[in-house]
Amino acid sequence: MKITNKYNLPQSLVNVVSNFHRPTIGRYSASDIKDPPFVRKLKEEHWDELEQDVSDMLWLILGSATHYIIQGGAPPESLAEEKMTTEYAGCTIVCVPDLWEEGVITDWKITSAWSFILGDKPEWEKQLNIYKWMYTRHGFHTDKLQIHAILRDWTKSKALADSDYPQIAFQSVDVPVWDDAKTEKMIRDWIAELDLPMPCSDEERWARPTTWAVMENGRKTALRVLNSEDEAWSWLKNYNCKKGKTYNVVERPGEYIRCKSYCNVAPFCSENPYLKVAA
Repeated sequence: MKITNKYNLPQSLVNVVSNFHRPTIGRYSASDIKDPPFVRKLKEEHWDELEQDVSDMLWLILGSATHYIIQGGAPPESLAEEKMTTEYAGCTIVCVPDLWEEGVITDWKITSAWSFILGDKPEWEKQLNIYKWMYTRHGFHTDKLQIHAILRDWTKSKALADSDYPQIAFQSVDVPVWDDAKTEKMIRDWIAELDLPMPCSDEERWARPTTWAVMENGRKTALRVLNSEDEAWSWLKNYNCKKGKTYNVVERPGEYIRCKSYCNVAPFCSENPYLKVAA
């Protein structure tokens, strides 16, 4: 993978992110397994062609720095950043959980406030349950999984205006705990799919469905957003329209968020709709 520096950021940042290693076939981390097998396969096939700019990795750098600081403050009897491996289904599985303490696995994230407003992240659930499975294989029992998150885009003004918005720049959430048999099946299926990987599902591509917005002339935000055009027009017919104002229903096309902005193998994916448009 080639690291670019399009915006001439400090060399120290370039150095920090320039230690990526070529993926090793048969050796997989929890971070690999929480992502689609199709993504992993494309990484293996196109590693030398992949490019990523330092500017797109700033949050990764901040996350690494945060983990380093948190590790230094871990309680004495806990296990912090313990690297563990196990052999399974002919492969080596590698995990480095943030913290295990008295039967609780904690993972720290630097993420957006919207990650919590929009609800659960399936990949977080997979990742933490892989950690639990790994600890079980090393003789440690786990009862609880949790995410501690620092919200990088949190603003006080939004917290004051909206009680549903996170009230501080920190959130903690419990993650559903799977039994180890379920986790093991997920890992086994993921490994098996590497031999004949299927394109990513809509869920894995973070699909956002097409919606229809009811708009008022002169207003920037929608009056209402609905799932079909008929629903939008029906809602507008019953709306108490203001005199002198015009209204319309505007389609907001659906999109695949991951494919569009967050997948570094997207340029080599035959299923990437944005690549097809560009062609």
